[in-house]
Amino acid sequence: MVLRWLVFTFIIFGSIAPSYANRSSKIYFRKAQILFKNKKYAQSLKALNKGYNFKKPKTIPASALFLIAYNFKKLGKYRESNYFYNRLIRNIYLRKHISVIKAYKKNILYELEVPRTLGMTYFHLGENHFRAYLATKKVQSALKARMYIKICDEMMIANQCTGMLEKINSIIAEAKLQRKKFEFYLQASRLLFQDRVEIEESSSGISSSLVANNSSVCYGAGLRYGSSYKGWDFNGCIFSGTTTVQGVASSESGTDFEYKQSGVPIAGMVLESGYYYLLDNQKGRLGAYGTLLYRAGSYSEPTGYVINDPNNYYLGVSFLASLKIPLVELQSKLAHLSSGIGGPGKINSLALNVVYNF
Repeated sequence: MVLRWLVFTFIIFGSIAPSYANRSSKIYFRKAQILFKNKKYAQSLKALNKGYNFKKPKTIPASALFLIAYNFKKLGKYRESNYFYNRLIRNIYLRKHISVIKAYKKNILYELEVPRTLGMTYFHLGENHFRAYLATKKVQSALKARMYIKICDEMMIANQCTGMLEKINSIIAEAKLQRKKFEFYLQASRLLFQDRVEIEESSSGISSSLVANNSSVCYGAGLRYGSSYKGWDFNGCIFSGTTTVQGVASSESGTDFEYKQSGVPIAGMVLESGYYYLLDNQKGRLGAYGTLLYRAGSYSEPTGYVINDPNNYYLGVSFLASLKIPLVELQSKLAHLSSGIGGPGKINSLALNVVYNF
């Protein structure tokens, strides 16, 4: 008899408790709706939190999850808002959501229809991720925003989706241009420069300056680091070629003679580091560089004379102008360089480069 009474009591009170809890939740939900309508979003959340356990989102109905997420969005708490929107999808629309994502990847969204609540959830998720991008400038947020807004646009869920999608696409394109990255390239150059070689009479120490017209080919590589607008450039090449040296060699006796030597082998290297800017069409490049040029020559020495410093280095600046064409980039560089300590003076050089960018 006692056991029967205990079972009866459990059944009665067990059925009353959930119905009372449900009734209480509905009261708080209606209160939260009114507060939301009056733009009292924080108070609306408090009412919802009294009616539902936010720590157990599986037990919260769809309408309440949507309102919780919407309140967080209005308060600018986009992470919390996204969490409850995603819980809504997981609790109620998971299978449909999987179908939508598959259709999005295959670009066949037009074949699907989605419930209104799910569609508006996509719209709000898109807006949340877009605002998160504006705050953090993280491209990943913009990509997520584009996915949700594109779904919204192709399914014609909200009128403002088209304009927002265009804006997001523009932002993503600009972000890709602004993104800094490394770029390796190979180059082949025609290097022309004129410098001077000193010849000295051994007995008197009288020196004369000879003009050397150098023509060479330079092979090398470079590394850039920057965006699609500007960046740093580091490059180098090794050259070899020939030079023609000529001029008047003075002597103590006053019997000067004309010195000329053609086909003199030369070799050396060029090292550069600088900064460049890309033009608006992304096909032109302008830059300025610090340049080091080292040259070694195998000059012959006439009887009674010596060549001073057959090897020399030059430091200075160079200026770049280039044009991108299919497959390669064509460059021209003009440099104004000064020789090392005790060297024979200043030189100008011209480099015509063909560059292959990886």
